[in-house]
Amino acid sequence: MAVFNSNRTIPEVFELVNQQPTNEDKVKVLRAYESKQLRWFVYNMYCVDWSDVKIPKYKPNHRPPEICNASIKSSLTRLEAAYKNNNNNPKLTNKLLDLILHEVSAKEAELLVDMIKGRKVKGVSKKVFKTAFPSFFQEDQDGDTEE
Repeated sequence: MAVFNSNRTIPEVFELVNQQPTNEDKVKVLRAYESKQLRWFVYNMYCVDWSDVKIPKYKPNHRPPEICNASIKSSLTRLEAAYKNNNNNPKLTNKLLDLILHEVSAKEAELLVDMIKGRKVKGVSKKVFKTAFPSFFQEDQDGDTEE
């Protein structure tokens, strides 16, 4: 297993997980990097329906994550507000997402857009996430192991 670095962004953690040879190793890495933002992301990817949320056009921020104005971690409150306000105030949702997508790194923005569009993390199956975070999938009885 790779060396633990608490400064890794969520996309960097997923890249590291994807590099692991076995599902058991992937679960170990996910658990080693367990954090509020990682748990939020996995929960929202599998348990929250973002399909009604429109993604604003944005220009990816190509600065390194270390010098970006925001990260997924620092944007959790805005992301929650964007989701909660989508039905009654879509302009606010659009404004919040626009702000977030412009300020996070390009890889984090791409990951957020994929999550909103219902796409899953490449190279990490649902089975791996279910093993790492079983509390999110207690009602999921279909045995689905797709990515």
